[in-house]
Amino acid sequence: MPLYRQKWFLATGTVVAAVFLLLMYLKIQPNRGVEQSAEDLASSPAVKTGETWKSIYFADEKIGYVRSVLKQEEKGAYILEETVFFRFNSMGMVHDISLDTSARLKTDFSLDRFDFDMSSGLMTVSASGRVSGDEVVIETSNPDTSGKREFRVQVDKKPYLVSGMLMDLARSGPPFPDQKDYSLFDPAFMSFSDATVSYHGKQTVSVSGSQTSAFALSLSFKGFTQKIWMDENGRSLMEKGLMGMKMVADSKSNALDGIVRKPGRDITDMAAVSFSNLIENPENLAELKVKITGIDPSGFNLSNHRQTLSGNILTIRKETLPDPGDTLKNEPNLKTFTEPEPFIQSDHESVIQKAREITKDADSDLEKIRCIVRWVHYNIRKTPVVTVPSALSTLESKKGDCNEHAVLTAALARAVDIPCRVETGLYYLNGKFRYHAWNAFYTGGWITGDAVFNQIPADVTHISLTSGEARSETALAGIIGRIKLEPVNKESR
Repeated sequence: MPLYRQKWFLATGTVVAAVFLLLMYLKIQPNRGVEQSAEDLASSPAVKTGETWKSIYFADEKIGYVRSVLKQEEKGAYILEETVFFRFNSMGMVHDISLDTSARLKTDFSLDRFDFDMSSGLMTVSASGRVSGDEVVIETSNPDTSGKREFRVQVDKKPYLVSGMLMDLARSGPPFPDQKDYSLFDPAFMSFSDATVSYHGKQTVSVSGSQTSAFALSLSFKGFTQKIWMDENGRSLMEKGLMGMKMVADSKSNALDGIVRKPGRDITDMAAVSFSNLIENPENLAELKVKITGIDPSGFNLSNHRQTLSGNILTIRKETLPDPGDTLKNEPNLKTFTEPEPFIQSDHESVIQKAREITKDADSDLEKIRCIVRWVHYNIRKTPVVTVPSALSTLESKKGDCNEHAVLTAALARAVDIPCRVETGLYYLNGKFRYHAWNAFYTGGWITGDAVFNQIPADVTHISLTSGEARSETALAGIIGRIKLEPVNKESR
């Protein structure tokens, strides 16, 4: 294996394989599609206010805690304050994450407004939002950058925090409906996804050494299922998610005590996908075929300009570079990939100025793409960074893993009017496929590029699982820990 792949190992997959698994598990934000009348609310069971604590476990090790405080205002609305701390091992490095959420819930427990902060020690990301009619107005900020930015997201259903959803269910039952559809909104990732809550009756669970009767629920979205056991007051007693993650109601002293200093299980390695064939010099491969098992591949949009899905066989072919003079933008929906997003700040003056500086001597879009990919590759230090990736903060800090490389590359390309999207998926490294992020650019046709490895086009071991979605990491929920790949054949050129 080439030396540069060994050196860049730390640049691959950190946020997708680590923060996504934990952050999405802990901070999913549902919407509820059915409202109740004032009479229904008046007759609902009382929701218990006060302070609660939970312990967080991963692979049977205690890695953190959750503190929640619920208060009721005079007019019936609620104030919810939640602090989450967890520690995990990714690529041999220990990361401490703190999440703080403060929210005002309306009398029906739907979200009125929120403030969210995520700190990883190296970086802090903040977002606040309010529900205004059929919009969620979101404001983002970062201490590494100046000023705040406002975005508006259209919604067709009322947003609910997961805590608000459980309280809403408590007031409406029992009995609970066997199944109810929701739309999840996550303020950290600015993403929406369809979801279903199912009721499985009463079950006995062990909480703090005691056997407790609880209502068993499951929350499913994009193939990922989180199990929840809830008491009659709408409080979560236990939650189980991906790869042995668990939260259990506890006392304050127990929740704060016993957090492991260095978790023994490496979450990134646990999430990696084994592959029975050794792939040498993948940059020389013209084609790669893999058999996908463990998931239903037809449920994902795996076919694109370089990938073809037939049954459960996925073929990835290396693209031919377009003619440098071919810049005709004749594909629909390209405008989407030239516009700024909450964390792809292509309209910020710093990004525009840097993009123009990088590409000032380029005489074609393809040459601009090469300049941008090369600049990001050589100027952003390859360092695992556990935070929500932001182009602007990456430009300021000059460090990050594959996710930071991908969002900054997208912002720089869009700033000079080159359509660019972020792709997330799997990438072969050291005998396994690991979660990774890279880009696709449009210049008369789509072409992949990977700024971490300075590749245009990216080699065929880049298997795209999601492409162009807002916070596309969330689309990997049902894949991580389940997908398996088997070799079919490979051809060299």
